[in-house]
Amino acid sequence: MKHRSLMEHEGLQCLNSFFCSYALKGMLAIKEGRTRAKATTAEYFTQAVYGRVGELDNTLASLRLALGFLKALSESADPDPEVYRYHYENFIFRGIGAVDRAFLLVADALQLSNRTRKSNQLIAEQVQGHPQVYAALLAVKATMEAYRKSRNVVIHDSAYSSRELAVLSGVRQLDLELPGIDVAEVSREAFAAGVQPVAQAIGELEASLNTLLGDLKPVFEFVAKWASERYPLCVDIHDSTSKGP
Repeated sequence: MKHRSLMEHEGLQCLNSFFCSYALKGMLAIKEGRTRAKATTAEYFTQAVYGRVGELDNTLASLRLALGFLKALSESADPDPEVYRYHYENFIFRGIGAVDRAFLLVADALQLSNRTRKSNQLIAEQVQGHPQVYAALLAVKATMEAYRKSRNVVIHDSAYSSRELAVLSGVRQLDLELPGIDVAEVSREAFAAGVQPVAQAIGELEASLNTLLGDLKPVFEFVAKWASERYPLCVDIHDSTSKGP
């Protein structure tokens, strides 16, 4: 099933011409071996926004892959708890990462200071002056909030686990034979029970990101209108590595 990318969102269409001109300048610079290209303020703004949206699209694609692997394990002849743990942790990391990127997208769209970008809380405080965007951003955060504690535990303490996963891992590692119990079938049932909440979280995350882009549309339209009425200042866009793509 093909998913509509966030980059195709209607709210971004007013910025397309600026990204096309930015991309052309960048490609010409690469072709000519230059490490700098002049871009207008509107082009630079658009590149920053599109970069964030592209990251979110990539993250959603990775989340769908993780979901596909979890579903496959729930139907596998050999459902390995450690493989399940790996893909579930991937879901947690990338899901929370999508939320963090959504905050940075808003920071780019509203041109917040570097100091403000140091934490999601600081960004949220600055965004309260834009009620619709603020509400949409909190809705994005809410979709993965139930998994934030697990993410922090995995980062700072130990691998993801649950009562079922701990038991199934122990049985597999010790190669136990349990009379009257089909360990593989019990594993599949346990894994299948975990798939639905993951699928729901990803669906809600994608929907909330689309809503956020819709609420940012007036900001993007303001920039597009401003750029069409004035001669924007130029800023230097350069490749900090200066070598390679």
